[in-house]
Amino acid sequence: MDSKLEEREAPAGGAAIDRVYAEQGISLLVLGKGKVGSELLEQIRAQRTELERDYDTVLRVVGVGDRRGTAFDEDGLDLARRILRDASLTVFDKVGDSGRPWGEELLEPTAIYVRPVLRALRRAKVHGMAHITGGGLRNLIRLKPKLEFRITEPLDPSPMFRELQSLGGIEDREMYQTFNMGMGFAVIAPEPEAKAIVRALRPEVNARIVGEVVRGAGVSVPSLGLAWTKY
Repeated sequence: MDSKLEEREAPAGGAAIDRVYAEQGISLLVLGKGKVGSELLEQIRAQRTELERDYDTVLRVVGVGDRRGTAFDEDGLDLARRILRDASLTVFDKVGDSGRPWGEELLEPTAIYVRPVLRALRRAKVHGMAHITGGGLRNLIRLKPKLEFRITEPLDPSPMFRELQSLGGIEDREMYQTFNMGMGFAVIAPEPEAKAIVRALRPEVNARIVGEVVRGAGVSVPSLGLAWTKY
């Protein structure tokens, strides 16, 4: 099971944010994760170079996730297996009321977002990207440690995540720092570009604004009482 997941996934990498005017706010857009093609890698390198030159751009962030609420990351499979084992469930048992067996959910391929992301990069100015995988929302800290990524409207996670949480009695904090919980990739862009990015990503992915970047540090989800200042 692990080997198959490794074959179909590749980290997307990311680009740092340089100086921004945090007092004016930054919107956050999240993208469902997927394999990264060479063209996207070149775009990431280009954005990184541009950030080094462009220090005073006011940024906004927009977010995206696939319509299923994203599939499992391999980093969370050990926890998922342990929860199912402790609940005396097998890969043939159904996930809640979905009628779908756990085995199919665990092996569900991650959606590939290369094409919609590249389309967005061609139509709008993007200043940073971060892969949300093992470590969950804490990966956003790597974009800029001295800013706070405040997720005010988190994307809805797949029902399988909520079912796992219920079965294992796991707290929100552990879920959001282990699984992607519906957010697979983050893209940071200047405010005027946010709507253009959402339009470019849809309808292939479920894109919308999920939060903002403000003065501070780390990542927070106020509605859930969650906050991290370190990865």
